[in-house]
Amino acid sequence: MKKRLLWKLAGAACFLAVAFIGVETTAFGQEVVIGEEELAQLCETEGFTESRTVPLPEKGKEGWSADYELHYKEILLSEDGGSFTDNPHDMKGYRSLDTGKLILDYAEGYEISFEYHIKDEASEGGEETIIEGGKITPYYRAVKDPEEGWRYSPNDPEVPPIIPDLPRDYDWKQHGDTTLCVYPLVTLRSLKDQSTYSYESSITFVTNLYKEEPDCYFLMPTDQEVYVVKPGDSLWKIAREHCEEGEDWVYINSRNKDRIKNPDNLEPGTLLVIPNVRSVK
Repeated sequence: MKKRLLWKLAGAACFLAVAFIGVETTAFGQEVVIGEEELAQLCETEGFTESRTVPLPEKGKEGWSADYELHYKEILLSEDGGSFTDNPHDMKGYRSLDTGKLILDYAEGYEISFEYHIKDEASEGGEETIIEGGKITPYYRAVKDPEEGWRYSPNDPEVPPIIPDLPRDYDWKQHGDTTLCVYPLVTLRSLKDQSTYSYESSITFVTNLYKEEPDCYFLMPTDQEVYVVKPGDSLWKIAREHCEEGEDWVYINSRNKDRIKNPDNLEPGTLLVIPNVRSVK
């Protein structure tokens, strides 16, 4: 299964490389070294609005230090993995089987790889399923100049540097109706001394695994709980029982707009995230 997953990711990414780099408006593929201001402009133009500060691993280094800032953007993968688009959703609260990250840059002398960790959400210290994801090569590699700061050189990757939030082509049903906690563990490795730094990316909960396609959700500080729709339920009834009053159904509908196809006719088995209405009113 691991080999099948890797081959599907590699094949999809090869197709994406041609499609993405072939766009005339993109700056990728140009053999020009750019500075921090130019990178900031590139991020704004291409939609790489997210970033994560990481320490660059090195043996003998003491403590955590903010050495480098990775830039990325949230994307939606097509069902067959053959293309991707910018994600229009608010990623603070949205996850699906087709969400992921497109990584723009990384520091020269290091490599980025990832693997998926899957475990029972209710189990502390329980057994984990680990699935290999592979290595990625971001579009730009960066070197720190003592006088000019970070300088970014085109890396010309053969495949787009994508980290899907959830493993593609995975048999979720093998876990029964267990609610799962799933995350890619991203690792930076020094090519010089093989020291590493890892972080959890896009922690997602997956549930209702008896369905053809499981529900995915991501709890925010303004969320209260999760609820599975039962036969005869309505948004008004759910809001009256789990919020302050029936009229609060609009907040439930807004929080779950990706899962609710028809607010007047809820599908039994659908997972809903119930917001804390006092936090969102």
